[in-house]
Amino acid sequence: MSYNSYDNGEQYDAFFDAGHSEHVEQTAAQKQSHYNMTRRTQMEAVSRNQIATNPQDLTTGRHRYQTNIPPPIFVTPDGRSMRFTIQHGEPRRAEFVQKIITHGGAVIEPGKDVISLGQQDAISLGQHGVFSIDFIDDCIEQGQISAIAPYINCNTEEEPNLIDPRIAATSQQSNLSDDPNSQIPELTAAQLQQLEPQQQESVHEPLFQPQPLHHHYEPAIEAEFPPPRQQQSSPLTPPPQQNQQHEIQPQQQQQNEMPVQEQELVSTASSSAQKSTTKTAKKSTNRFTEEQDEFILERIRENPRLRNSHKFYDTLATMEILNNHTQNSIRSRYRRLLQHRLYYVYKIDDFDRLVYDKHGEKIKVGIEDIGGTLKNKFTAEDDYILCKALKDAKRVVYSVFSDLYRKNPHHSINSWRDRYRKFVGDGDIEAYITYYEKKISVGETPEGLSRVVAITKPKKNSSKEVDAEEESRESV
Repeated sequence: MSYNSYDNGEQYDAFFDAGHSEHVEQTAAQKQSHYNMTRRTQMEAVSRNQIATNPQDLTTGRHRYQTNIPPPIFVTPDGRSMRFTIQHGEPRRAEFVQKIITHGGAVIEPGKDVISLGQQDAISLGQHGVFSIDFIDDCIEQGQISAIAPYINCNTEEEPNLIDPRIAATSQQSNLSDDPNSQIPELTAAQLQQLEPQQQESVHEPLFQPQPLHHHYEPAIEAEFPPPRQQQSSPLTPPPQQNQQHEIQPQQQQQNEMPVQEQELVSTASSSAQKSTTKTAKKSTNRFTEEQDEFILERIRENPRLRNSHKFYDTLATMEILNNHTQNSIRSRYRRLLQHRLYYVYKIDDFDRLVYDKHGEKIKVGIEDIGGTLKNKFTAEDDYILCKALKDAKRVVYSVFSDLYRKNPHHSINSWRDRYRKFVGDGDIEAYITYYEKKISVGETPEGLSRVVAITKPKKNSSKEVDAEEESRESV
């Protein structure tokens, strides 16, 4: 098969058959395979040249792009950050703050058990008890905590009381460490008597222990800093009488020079410490004592019908012995723990007044002997008794409910009266008596007055006239 084409005056002849087409396809496939092989070889060569050949990196398995995190140095044996304070007048203060934090330490304000760092010539300025700031560089260079005694900025021969005996022992140990036969001198009896009991137990323990290096380290973060104590001295800080006035003035003058971030850090730490102290104090002071528990029980024995009243506990909260507790806490205390200890109550009359025997003593009775001490529900029988009493009375007066209480003391006078006011309407008395007697005659259980009134006939908002004289007696 052939065909002729004319383009721009030029003639091209193309011959296509089955054999020629297959040859062209095979040639193209070989060229593509050769190109892919060449490209793969080039990429493998480039990759081999870029792979790190450091044996240490290969043994540890660390990626060559991994960031080198400094090992923790300024940490205690229990993993907590060592706390330092650097004088604000130190020229390289920002640099050393970064070094301490990077290697696991923390920089805070002066306080107890805080290492104070300063310049080498601090002794010439009268700043005793301040350690040389070179201590930080030496520890970082050695990769562990060095003996801190040689860095104290005071003359130990002229002023031996400014150095804790443990620091002096650590210094001697570092000087004699090269000699295996050397021994650390023991403290004299006079020096031991000057120490506190806790210092005497740990006098031979090193102040700081070297920490091992770790490949992976997460910097320790101090969540809370202890509040500063001005009246307690520390082996790493000068006595308060000699250095208190000298430190207050530089801190006030250099407070404005502190960076904003450091001021926020200090204020946050102090506020959190105060909050934690306040919470601890509240927990310890607001616990109920045995005397307070007995006082609550005694008041309930004298007022057994009021033990479920909120106003009763409001009154208890105003009393001096319970003024550090609220009404809700006192009521909860009784209902959860103290009500099981209420084995008896004192006898009272109809007006909740205590009744005494012939010797003037309070009469102890059981809880079940006092009517109205619990919220007893009205039964159908109670409603029947109420309606019968109201039917027999010529008029509804206070004496009707008083008689009901005397004959049926399981409900108080006010309970009988409230039942009448809320559940008995005009015409309900006769209707309920008929309903109750009919149910009993056929052997069925009658329902309470509240449900019968809602089913049989709606309530009527009628006025119930009560005798004025009897109402005045109730108010009295």
